[in-house]
Formats: sequence, C-alpha cells, structure tokens
Amino acid sequence: MTLDHQFLSQARRDLERAEIARSKAETMVIAAEKDIARLQGFIEQYELYARELEKTQSTIRSRLSTRSLTDVAVSIIEKAEGPISIQAILNGLQVMGIEVGGENKSANLAAYLSKDNRVRYERGSGWMISVDALFQDASTNSSNLAQGSNFDQNLSPSTFGEVRRRYRESNAHSNPTRSNHPHASLNRDEDIPV
Repeated sequence: MTLDHQFLSQARRDLERAEIARSKAETMVIAAEKDIARLQGFIEQYELYARELEKTQSTIRSRLSTRSLTDVAVSIIEKAEGPISIQAILNGLQVMGIEVGGENKSANLAAYLSKDNRVRYERGSGWMISVDALFQDASTNSSNLAQGSNFDQNLSPSTFGEVRRRYRESNAHSNPTRSNHPHASLNRDEDIPV
C-alpha cells in the first residue's frame, strides 16, 4: 500500500464518519425543531389560558365587588325615610369609603341597582325599596294571605300595617300594573286583602 492510498483510505473513513455525524446531527436538528414547535405551542396555549383565567378572575372579582356595592347601596335605600336620589346614595357610599367605578358613577350605580329586584326607581321621586321586597315575607305566606289568616310568624299586625302603608305610598304616583306583585292590579284606593 502506498502512502497515497493510505491517505485516500483515511479520507474515505473520515468522510464516512462525517456523513454519519451529519446524519446524526440532522436527526438531532429534526428532533430539536419538533421540540421547539411543541414548546412554542405549549407557551402559546399557556399564555392563552393565562389570559382567559385572568379575564375570568377579573369578572369574578367584578361581580363580587358589584354585588357587595349593590348590597350596601340597597341598605342605604332601606334606611332612607323615603325615595332617595342616586347622588345621595353615591354620597352615602363615599362616606363609607366605597367607590363606584367608571367615568359616570351615577349611571354605573343606577345600572347596578336596576338589576336588583329589591329596589326600584320612580321618575321624579328616586330610588326606593320595591313592593316585591316589602312583601317578601308576606309572599312566602301567600296561602295565609289568600285564606285571610293572621301573620303569627313573620309579620306582626303592626308590621303588616306598616308594609301596607308603604305599599300605598309607593304606588300613589305610579302605574300599579308595572309591578309583578300579585296585588299590583288593585287600584291604589283599594285595600290589600288580609
């Protein structure tokens, strides 16, 4: 064997090793590209889920805070001597350190309250406890009302008289057919059956 032939054999073996190394490298590149695609997909999905989770948590926080805000606003309305303006409710909330969000705080609070069946708004008067809320205890005893029996558990006679007085006052200037209460079709001068 000549020296040239040895160099040529060595070069062929080196070429073969290089081709094997290249083949392994290509296999590793293909595997790495698959890993990259898989990881990119994972990151995209994770970011999507993280955004959706944040939206959901934000919505839950918003609903909880809106519900709490509405509960406090309803308690302010309950304590008022009569119908109360949205600005007076906002002032009461502010005194308690509760802020209503948004640019138009009055409109936002009114929107929250309008979805709560415990209160109602009467144009020219303000916010007040709804007739349905006034009769909440009585409606649970609707069979007692229909039979004309006394309220021995939920409403004393004096409490029922107060409820009846507030019902008449709240409907004095409104259209009674707007209410969902079973006695809403009565004329304001008629008595509520007892």
